[in-house]
Amino acid sequence: MARKGRTGYLGMFAFAAMILNAIAWIIKIILDATSSSVVVMGQPLQNVFTAIASILLLIVALVAAYDYAKRQTKGWRIVFWILAIVSLLSIFFGLGLPNFL
Repeated sequence: MARKGRTGYLGMFAFAAMILNAIAWIIKIILDATSSSVVVMGQPLQNVFTAIASILLLIVALVAAYDYAKRQTKGWRIVFWILAIVSLLSIFFGLGLPNFL
């Protein structure tokens, strides 16, 4: 079984996101050099990898931020939930992956 270190699954998700971003960058370089494109689910292939990486990084950030916010006052916990919802909406409907849904 793989060793997860002190960060557990958060570290694994962050590492996977870094790998996916690197793969997306390599694919973009190769496709730009060959002047070709690969489309998956209506998106360029590198965008799909980047979107998955963004979701993984959002999970890591939300878990870490929740751990911080739960020890704060009620006002900060409310701010956390508002920002969490806005972040999720931006990934699925806006900034992170256009036309995801």
